Formats: sequence, structure tokens, C-alpha cells
Amino acid sequence: MTIKSLVTGGAGFIGSNLALELERQGHEVVVTDNFQSANPNNLNGFKGQVISADISTEFDFKEKFDLIFHQAAITDPRHPNDE
Repeated sequence: MTIKSLVTGGAGFIGSNLALELERQGHEVVVTDNFQSANPNNLNGFKGQVISADISTEFDFKEKFDLIFHQAAITDPRHPNDE
């Protein structure tokens, strides 16, 4: 059975490995990432759709997914106004 999955933060270390493994297993995978801290080279060999988007803002997919793997995160918790 083929599963259609969305991987947020899919260009990060964990997200990219998850996306590549799901694809290797024959599933359909869509990756989204804002590429602020992720390395696009992490997706070398990935054949699925890659969407450059920031999941902290509203966006709409016309597609339906069976599973969503939410791997997007702020990698540096420091904020410019921290004191």
C-alpha cells in the first residue's frame, strides 16, 4: 500500500532522512521547508516534490495526505530581544 506523506522540515537532518527512507520504501512524499537553517543537499537523491514554505504562516495545499510528519522546528531558541 502506497502512503502519501508530507514531511515538514524535510530538508533538515531528521526530516530529510525520513523523506528519503519513505521514498525508498515506495511511498509518495512531499517535503516542505523554509531553508533558513536546513541544507538543501540533505535532499540529494530525493525525487519527490519539494515546496519552499514557512509552516508558521498560513498556506494551503490542494493535495490530501495520509500522514503528516512534523519535523520543522526553530533550531536556535535565542531571540534578538532576549536579555
